[in-house]
Amino acid sequence: MMAAALSLVMASCGNKPAEQTSEKSKTAKETVKPKKKKKAPKQEVQVESSAIHDIESVWISNDIDVDSGDITPDIETFACAFCDAYPDYEPNQALYSYLVNPRGYDPEDNGFFIDNQRKYGYISVRQETELDWLTTCCYWNRNDGHKLFAVWMVEEHEDSSDEARLLLFYDYDPYTDTMTPEPKLTRKVERAMEDFDSYDVKLPAQGKDIELIGYVYDHDSSENSYYMLHWNGYDFEMAAG
Repeated sequence: MMAAALSLVMASCGNKPAEQTSEKSKTAKETVKPKKKKKAPKQEVQVESSAIHDIESVWISNDIDVDSGDITPDIETFACAFCDAYPDYEPNQALYSYLVNPRGYDPEDNGFFIDNQRKYGYISVRQETELDWLTTCCYWNRNDGHKLFAVWMVEEHEDSSDEARLLLFYDYDPYTDTMTPEPKLTRKVERAMEDFDSYDVKLPAQGKDIELIGYVYDHDSSENSYYMLHWNGYDFEMAAG
């Protein structure tokens, strides 16, 4: 299984040079004070970067060629194009492997399980562990002939401060066969969730609205807040759940 992230943990270490001493002539009354040891420079450690954070830093500048040919693209086509563009996150790699060879894909060996609801425009890949590692994709038909594609990625760790979550939106233009980032919708969700300790996004397997769940952690208790992104035929309007 591919590594979850490209970046390596790097440390810059300062090695203190060996101290040189010289013997001086001493009388019986002379005392020689020991030299004070210098403190070794403090090691600087960079925290390992998540593959999701790497995607977050570049996605807004990168269009994605769909290469649908003569067929009308569906959720499998969009998801395959996205995962091919960003293969370094393990769920994306697993989903791509499934899409290019579904009959040869073994979830038991791979460790990631696929929920493919193609007729509803929804597909998801998830690692079956207590900590979520997943990629979920969905699309909508826009009233201008374009399509809106969304992808939600989660990478949880035992230390919640290391987790990564990212919701991305793309406009698909059938004339150019290209998905173009729509950061305004991503920012709308991020602004709504910025006061929460964590949040979850439920892309619709059926229906058209997106559910947002904000989490506030207080010791052993938690308080959840719910919002809905209501589809209006072109994008979403937010309302409290």
